[in-house]
Amino acid sequence: MTGIYAIVNTVNGRRYIGSAVSVSSRKGTHFYALRRGKHANKALQAAWNKYGEAAFRFDVLLYDIENESLVSE
Repeated sequence: MTGIYAIVNTVNGRRYIGSAVSVSSRKGTHFYALRRGKHANKALQAAWNKYGEAAFRFDVLLYDIENESLVSE
């Protein structure tokens, strides 16, 4: 399902905002990279390393937006 999402640091409230054609797949991709210490966003990776996985949640902000409006990944 297409959508816009946020990875939220529940300790400090900072957010990483993204969009995807498949939000559920994108969540898995992000969390897999973060767990391996290989995420492309260095600030997000540093926060993950500092606070741990339990400090993050994945929120879907908008579902079912048209694919054409998504920025390519």
